[in-house]
Amino acid sequence: MTRCPCPGCDREVQGDGFCCTEHYFALPQKEARSLLRLHISAKRERDPDNRAHLISQNHGYVASAFRRLLERNKEVSSVS
Repeated sequence: MTRCPCPGCDREVQGDGFCCTEHYFALPQKEARSLLRLHISAKRERDPDNRAHLISQNHGYVASAFRRLLERNKEVSSVS
């Protein structure tokens, strides 16, 4: 099992996902679905070069999504 790529998260990724369940549902629905589709398509890719490219591209998208999620959470907690 792999760990969730969200900074500070120690949960394991379940099944064929790209992050833990809590962070998957914390992301906007459209973004979570597109990241999951890209993750699955990268795993299914037969050509090793294309697979490596899709995996690295997906890692970048996931990192960017979690940065935005953490920024939103900081903004919300600073307003409270």
